[in-house]
Amino acid sequence: MMYLLAFVVGFLSGSIPFGYIISRMKGVDIRKIGSGNIGATNVARALGKKYFFIVFFLDALKGFLSALLFLQLCSMDCGVLAGVAALLGHMFTPWLGFRGGKGVATGFGVFLALAPKAVAVGFIVWLIVLLTIQIMALASITGAIAAFIATLYFCDALSIKVMAALAALLVVIRHRDNIKRMLKGQEPRFRLFG
Repeated sequence: MMYLLAFVVGFLSGSIPFGYIISRMKGVDIRKIGSGNIGATNVARALGKKYFFIVFFLDALKGFLSALLFLQLCSMDCGVLAGVAALLGHMFTPWLGFRGGKGVATGFGVFLALAPKAVAVGFIVWLIVLLTIQIMALASITGAIAAFIATLYFCDALSIKVMAALAALLVVIRHRDNIKRMLKGQEPRFRLFG
């Protein structure tokens, strides 16, 4: 019963489309701007950099709280299930026709709750790539893969490793259009600061 509850709560929490809600509050339908994605990067391009940090924080928070709640209430596996559900809810939110974000911020929050050492590695890789190459998609993909690799060293629970592999795979798949643009040299740059 707790596992079912973890999935339902995690999915519903993850499905809250903060990027869409905040952009609508500013009179913008983010789905009709730029890439059409509801995540922090597209919101920043439409509304400004400060909204990147707001949306990233809120998307991360919903993943963090979902995973942490069921980690504390039940077990690591229960927390992992809630975290995976939050990630799926974010990527396939039912409130927007099952079209959501790419899962980077929400995944960051989930891993922060369940595998902080691994997410620290992923975050450092993400930040270095973003600051040097200034391509958010590449930073997100390499950060997710680095976090997965780090779980192999820092995490004992098999469920964490499987979740990290799934999360990295989903992040790559969700960035497939970005990958095509990168190969053509057409992916836009993203400056985190300035």
